[in-house]
Amino acid sequence: MKEIRADLHIHVGRTSSGVTVKVPSSPELTVEGILRGAPHQGLDLVGIVDAHVPAVQDDLAALLAEGQLVPLTGGGYRFVNGVVLLAGMEMESARGRLHQVAFFPSLTEVADLAQFLRQFGSVRWSSPQHVAAGPLFLLKETLARQGFFFFAHIFTPHRGLYAAGTLDDFLPEGARGEVAAMELGLSADTEMADRLAELAPYTFLSNSDAHSPERLGREFNVLWVEDADFGEVEKALFRQDGRRVVANYGLDPRLGKYHRTYCPSCGELAGGDPPVLTCPVCGNERVVLGVLDRIAHLAQGRTTQHPLHRPPYFRQIPFEHLPGFGPRTREVLRRAFGNEVWAYHEAPPALLATLLGQEKAELLLAARRGELALRPGGGGRYGRVVRK
Repeated sequence: MKEIRADLHIHVGRTSSGVTVKVPSSPELTVEGILRGAPHQGLDLVGIVDAHVPAVQDDLAALLAEGQLVPLTGGGYRFVNGVVLLAGMEMESARGRLHQVAFFPSLTEVADLAQFLRQFGSVRWSSPQHVAAGPLFLLKETLARQGFFFFAHIFTPHRGLYAAGTLDDFLPEGARGEVAAMELGLSADTEMADRLAELAPYTFLSNSDAHSPERLGREFNVLWVEDADFGEVEKALFRQDGRRVVANYGLDPRLGKYHRTYCPSCGELAGGDPPVLTCPVCGNERVVLGVLDRIAHLAQGRTTQHPLHRPPYFRQIPFEHLPGFGPRTREVLRRAFGNEVWAYHEAPPALLATLLGQEKAELLLAARRGELALRPGGGGRYGRVVRK
């Protein structure tokens, strides 16, 4: 058994032939770019959620024909640099307009489900797929093709499960055990999510939802598995045969774009105790409800209660949020330590000072210790580091 680092929500911006896949996304975020960039972020396994798009399938087929990708017995594909790719698709339900992600052992099952959904006349070749059906239907069709299924960014005010309702609104109790995991999203962490009792049975995922190369692995999961492949990941999410998620690494939720309630009318960002459900300045009730505020409202005073299986959540501040940590500084760290994860969490302070200078080294170490002042995000704008 071993630990692997996995990011199970990555978008393709553009294909090698120039076809735009996910809007908005960087055109540099190609299939091959994801696979070659993953080791720089310390990732062993990546989940591409646009594998249903024919042009993306063409890119994957070309890599397979060239021998750069090799199918794995346990499902998934290994790239020439050792990174494993899982093929999946993100789907948007017409009911509730919430997002779900499904992964499959191979491209065959992804393509089959995508083609099947086109029968309903409600699917376009884009990301995510828009389907005139609810989560229960999509869950069952995923399972019928040997896939696993989880809800994406469950708390975000746009396309999140808890923006549209609760589990009671979308899944009967008998089907809930077939859901592999719940993805927290960038504006929440385990401490917040475990205020909701109905989430206790589920494995939590912290994924990047990357739309650009520099955001690969900004959130990731550490899995305890026999090997890096589809079957082992599925067992880890369901906590079977000793496999499990042993750590979540994610943004400090205050940096997320929807952490606090925001008023689009007067521009006020909530700063008081949650939940803030209306604008405290102008009284506007049509606010963009923050994730912290939504959870506080749903929890109704319930405090955090972690189930025994819940692993630790490690907050981190991506380099893009640290003043002065541009591409050159990041490249220095990659060259010295192999990947950004090791540089952020483990690099010795003395060596950081030698490489970056004392000021930058102290800034990184303060981020590592959770000592930086942050201005929370909201209303679609990321939070930021506040320099003293």
